Amino acid sequence: MIDAHYLNLTYYNETVIHNYGIASFVSDSSYNIFALADAFLAAPFVLGSGLNAFAMDGNDITCIINSDHIELTYSHGWGDCMSGCIDKRFWVFKVYYDCSVEFVGSYGDVIYYMNVNEDNEQENLVYPNPFSDHIQVNGFDLNATYTITNISGQVVSSGLIENQRIDDLNSLPNGTYLFTITSENGVITKTVVK
Repeated sequence: MIDAHYLNLTYYNETVIHNYGIASFVSDSSYNIFALADAFLAAPFVLGSGLNAFAMDGNDITCIINSDHIELTYSHGWGDCMSGCIDKRFWVFKVYYDCSVEFVGSYGDVIYYMNVNEDNEQENLVYPNPFSDHIQVNGFDLNATYTITNISGQVVSSGLIENQRIDDLNSLPNGTYLFTITSENGVITKTVVK
């Protein structure tokens, strides 16, 4: 398995107390590390396997295959991940077979150390949604800025929010966008549709 997946041993230590060894491998290839870890667990004498299995970083990507799309859920865990992570945040995306991507939403614990607020409960901050030629923005300070990003990750509009409104959006094609507001209070990202 090690040769077949071009893995290089970077660390090995035999423990005297527990009578087992700990090995760490790296690869230049992009593998689904969780599937590879499961394959390692099937090997004889392997007791544990995973991404940084000894420390567990708490990040994961899972998918559900549906008839018209694949639902990807990305999770980020922190806080005592050796015990399974005390805190976790999840982001859900739908990837359609025409390669378009839709951000469904997020849930879980707030990532307080990144100063990001994904407040899905205050829908009245950004409206109308869907929009046609403008977006109204309420509750932000005078120095707030915005970016509008299409599903390909390209910024299609950005600037300073003036008079709590972004005008001249009628030239944007119909579709789904990520609308990000940056202010003194942090960053808020909403999904908006034209």
